[in-house]
Amino acid sequence: MSSLLLTGIGALFFTWASAKTFGDPFFFRIENFLLIAGFMYRVNLFLNTLHALVYFHQQYKQKALEAEKLSRLNSEAKLERLNAQMNPHFFFNNLNTLSALIQTDVEAAENYLQQLAKIYRYLLQHKDSVLVSLEDELAFMQAYLTLLETRFDRALLVEVQYTSDLDQTHLGIPPATLQLLIENVVKHNSFTQANPMRVSLHIAPESIKIRNKKQLKPYPENSNGIGLQNIRERYQFLGHAIQVQETPELFEVVLPMLKHHENLTYRG
Repeated sequence: MSSLLLTGIGALFFTWASAKTFGDPFFFRIENFLLIAGFMYRVNLFLNTLHALVYFHQQYKQKALEAEKLSRLNSEAKLERLNAQMNPHFFFNNLNTLSALIQTDVEAAENYLQQLAKIYRYLLQHKDSVLVSLEDELAFMQAYLTLLETRFDRALLVEVQYTSDLDQTHLGIPPATLQLLIENVVKHNSFTQANPMRVSLHIAPESIKIRNKKQLKPYPENSNGIGLQNIRERYQFLGHAIQVQETPELFEVVLPMLKHHENLTYRG
């Protein structure tokens, strides 16, 4: 309303100024006033439209930035929750073994505790990491397998195979993924030295494949599925998917190999 009023006043002023300049009453006629008013109205409309476009574009950019920031914060919060799940899940599963060793073999218990502290230090070091190098993860997994040897002796046999063109430094994986997968095998299967559990881990530049023969416990433990679901969700946040294949005899998980230094995009 105010812009229309200003347009009218401006048109009236320019009509009066034209009449004064040219000294001809013709320039002060109503037709001339309407012509000038129409022209100024179009100029005013164009400027208002331009202003509105600039304003809405700025608002759109601001909202898009806020939405992107919120999405990233949500994804980071979810990832932090997943990492927080992982550490206690690993730690408490080893307390029973340590407690039993303390009662039977103090020296073995001390060594077990040292290995456990070394592994837990790795978990704490990478609690905020999205990816670690495959080299670091394999070293961590080897330390974890040392603990499993103490717990199960020769009842659990893990065979690790590498391809010759594997670049462990530049390939990446979410931290503790391999440990969680092996722990998943231990949790759901029954095995002894007479009937050992054999786990095959095949590592190639494109993927990591872990496979085991199913020897399910006759009375399965209550499970909330933290381990496998944790891995699935962490890969989803990185824009990738894991493959789980199960038959009556075999259980297999295939992880896509990631680049350690790739630009990471969270998927909320």
